[in-house]
Amino acid sequence: MKAWIIAFILISQANAVELFEETDWGSSTFSQTVNGYGEFGGDEAKDIDAPWNLSGNYNYYTTKDTSEATEIVDKTNSYTVNGGWDGGGPSVNLKALFTNTPDEQLTSRGAAVIPSYSWKYLGESKGFSPYLLSKLTLGTVNYDQAARRTVRRKGAAATKATTAELRQNQVGISLSWKPMRQWRFGVGVDGYSYNKDVAQFESRLDSRSALSHMAAGFANTVGGLPKVSYSAGIDWRITKALNSSLRETYSIMAADDSVSTTTREVLEYTLTQAWRLSGGVEFDHSDSITDTLAIAGLEWDSD
Repeated sequence: MKAWIIAFILISQANAVELFEETDWGSSTFSQTVNGYGEFGGDEAKDIDAPWNLSGNYNYYTTKDTSEATEIVDKTNSYTVNGGWDGGGPSVNLKALFTNTPDEQLTSRGAAVIPSYSWKYLGESKGFSPYLLSKLTLGTVNYDQAARRTVRRKGAAATKATTAELRQNQVGISLSWKPMRQWRFGVGVDGYSYNKDVAQFESRLDSRSALSHMAAGFANTVGGLPKVSYSAGIDWRITKALNSSLRETYSIMAADDSVSTTTREVLEYTLTQAWRLSGGVEFDHSDSITDTLAIAGLEWDSD
């Protein structure tokens, strides 16, 4: 958390700053995200892009699991810090993550390195160059579930006398293609491996929904920890002021091969040069959560 606060202080000193807030809510899920992003080292007067960037993200996430005999509500706090260098073609980002779900006595700490390369395969025309972006993600997350006496799930043992640890390793590949100013297409696949039995670890939790979204490390699922996740996205610039972003994620869970899916559509409208408003809908489905979420966001850009 201290690193996240320091990141936001540093961002306030950047050449260019973006601040973003988003709230998602449904019958079983509530999420609120605050993000700050800053660019460093550029020179706008000389038309030199900033090679360095830093962002800090805080996410508060609540899930309600009604698949058990007892309704189980978990609350998660997540902090992410991301720093990167952009060389115009080759780039690299470093990411650090900490999450905490108090009712489950569950914490996670992780880091990832994300090298990428952007290939501009045609010359610039009217301020735009089509490009193909390839990205590799190498990450690791450690989950710790502490001993506890209170268990909310019916039929479970009342005491968890020992602590449990699980390490998740991730390898991901993604491609993004922007052939024209109005369109961008993306696909990706992420594979996950674990040092211990995932089903045994998840059985210690009242609900594996506690391992949803940011609490699932760098994965984005709604049904626990994945062994593989596939994603696809389309961005469409409808007008100069209106943009559409569609994302689909399909994940297979590591514990039981069940499926988790997320479909997300967001429209973003530019109010002024500095302010943007967004709204949309998200459909989540897994063995533990099926929900439809409304999305509302607001972004400010110093540029």
